[in-house]
Amino acid sequence: MKKMICVTLVLATLLTLAVSVASAANGDVHSPFDYVDIRCAANAEVRLNKYEPGVKSAKPDVLYIRHYLVYDYGSVYNNHFRAQNFISGAIVGSDWMAPDTANYVRSSAIDLYQRYWAMGRGNTDYGLTTITITGYSDSNH
Repeated sequence: MKKMICVTLVLATLLTLAVSVASAANGDVHSPFDYVDIRCAANAEVRLNKYEPGVKSAKPDVLYIRHYLVYDYGSVYNNHFRAQNFISGAIVGSDWMAPDTANYVRSSAIDLYQRYWAMGRGNTDYGLTTITITGYSDSNH
């Protein structure tokens, strides 16, 4: 009986590991970014996603981004986000978003069956050099 329980636990663990690896290999459409320091300088966007982004299979023309400021920077201002094609590296859309909000980067160049990195930078108008954000992008939201 103990051997049967042990074998069952090992198989369950291996199955869980296989599903996790397969999910990471295919890219998750809900792609987190945690405690990323981004610069507040023109054309200083950095890749935000922690893992390879998932294949876009719904809602062409948009990339959903939800972000939060980790610290209180003393003023409410917008941050700049872009969508970058995973294969070509081309920037295919951008938008300004208020802190602690969710919004879409919109562009007719965001196509189905492609992957897109979320990129971001802080606003240059408030005297900050960097800000720290957390959040996620979602290809199909």
